[in-house]
Amino acid sequence: MVKHPKGPEIDLAEFFADSQNLRCCVYCRLFQPRSMFNRDHIFQQQICGWDHEFHVDCVCTHCNGAMNEAFENEIANDSIEAYLRYTNRIKTPASGKVLGRRVRLRMGKDTPYPGMLLEALPKPGLAMRPMLQVETRHRDTGDVCYYTEGDFFKLGDDDLKSREIHVIEPEGKSATRLRARVMERIPSYQPSKGQAVTVRVPKDIAMLVTIDPAAARFYCKIAVNYAAKIMGRDFVLAAGLNRIRDFVRYGNGQLTDFVVRIDQEPLLLEEKGTPRRARGLHLVTLQWDGVPGGYWLHAKVKPFNETCYHVQLCKTAQPTAIALSGHGVNWKEQLVFPLEMLPSSAPTNLAP
Repeated sequence: MVKHPKGPEIDLAEFFADSQNLRCCVYCRLFQPRSMFNRDHIFQQQICGWDHEFHVDCVCTHCNGAMNEAFENEIANDSIEAYLRYTNRIKTPASGKVLGRRVRLRMGKDTPYPGMLLEALPKPGLAMRPMLQVETRHRDTGDVCYYTEGDFFKLGDDDLKSREIHVIEPEGKSATRLRARVMERIPSYQPSKGQAVTVRVPKDIAMLVTIDPAAARFYCKIAVNYAAKIMGRDFVLAAGLNRIRDFVRYGNGQLTDFVVRIDQEPLLLEEKGTPRRARGLHLVTLQWDGVPGGYWLHAKVKPFNETCYHVQLCKTAQPTAIALSGHGVNWKEQLVFPLEMLPSSAPTNLAP
């Protein structure tokens, strides 16, 4: 047996038997036999709900598994896409593993408890309840703020002047320890009985979403794999993509160098000029954008046809191979389809 420099042990007999079919992984850039590769989906199965055919075969099993462990599983359970995955019933959330760090959920401003912190329950469709938290209410103005336990104890004494303190205890959770900590800091604190709070999903929910390096690697991997699908493995192996390749695989670099814009841009022609969005779709497009001194290869990644992530893959003096390409995955009907192309190479159902 011999150990792969960045992976598991390899059987030499199997390696040489398969040596006529060596191929290069687009992430670690090591030549390996075909048996060391498997299918890597462009839109991950976690957000599609079925084993679709929209994939590439140029990612080795070690890189595929390492990226899955490093960020894909995490983003599938804690991101805006995870929230949509649950609310669209692609997946029932597992207890203790949903949302929190990247998606902060609160009651909306038009509800009886604006700003109250929420947590997801492991039920189909993503049910919500208030989380264990501390409410502060100004005695004169009535201004209300809600804090997690950690955030509350970071507040200074001046922040708590003239404020009534209440501990919000969700059904099924004990607030005894938190109440004791609050009483230790504020001896005048008097526990009070709370009221039941009903949360209507998604009507009552306001979200604060954080994009961190793990989330950016998730979106950039979709873009890199799609470029490999459309432009070919050799194009993606070129030195011009080294920076984004290393960012996706190893986390090297700054996320803002690659995810350069986030918006709600419509990608389908029929959506332009209207707030309506086609449901049940994941979309990805690839195009060359002219900039001073050359062209940027620009991918637009739009899971659930909601938030559009603009990814810069590489810069070159002259564009190659394609002018514009786009594909969609209809996870409701389990279809993968190219966006139709005009003779000018512009997809007919892409907004210009």
